[in-house]
Amino acid sequence: MSSAMRMMKSRPRPRPRQSRVTAATRTREAHGKARLPATILDHTRQIEHAMTPMAAALAAWGKRLAASELRRAVADPHRYAGVKKAADLSGLSAIDREIATILLRFGMTRAADVANRAAGAVIFPGSMLRDAIAGKPVKIKVFEEMRDGIVSRAQDITAQTKDHIREQVRGIITDSTQREKPLTTGDIIRRIATEIDPIDDPESPDAGRKVGFSWARAELIARTELTQVENTARVAGFDTTGVETLE
Repeated sequence: MSSAMRMMKSRPRPRPRQSRVTAATRTREAHGKARLPATILDHTRQIEHAMTPMAAALAAWGKRLAASELRRAVADPHRYAGVKKAADLSGLSAIDREIATILLRFGMTRAADVANRAAGAVIFPGSMLRDAIAGKPVKIKVFEEMRDGIVSRAQDITAQTKDHIREQVRGIITDSTQREKPLTTGDIIRRIATEIDPIDDPESPDAGRKVGFSWARAELIARTELTQVENTARVAGFDTTGVETLE
């Protein structure tokens, strides 16, 4: 027998790989056949359905913030355009708390529903949901981190909206002062008041019109937030069941 043949015979045979536990495997063992989880299309439809009231709440918030910022801009355009973003957002703490509450109310409610359905048991009870929305400590780490992330993103949205409005005011000032015959401060104030709306009309949006906050942005924020919390909550729910991978 050749040395090559002896080496081939002496090699240990690889052990068969053990299949990993999956959601479909668990369902197959329980019911005798595999049933895949809800389709991506179903999840998308659910998010779109939940997105509408959340976007409406965000649009109302954005309109109030934009109107408030535009009042400040009209009162003193030059000072407003030069104001830097405050790190603590103390100037608009009430409006900042309002959007955080909107995101928490819709986001954490969605997260609780998805996590409980994925786990097949109540792992995120109503009392914990109320604490999360109220900003109180949450005993489950993943939901505590989710809540903190939502509050942080709420502050970012407020700051980004203010920066967006400030940039539009800055553009009007620049255009008005660089003309051959610069406009007066009164003219600049009138331009700000007439050229920038707090929010657009969702029924007939005007792409050429300046707005402080838009319905399109409200819907984007709502869709992004709901998708993010749903994905995190579903994984947390399956983790409690011992499911390692999903099919």
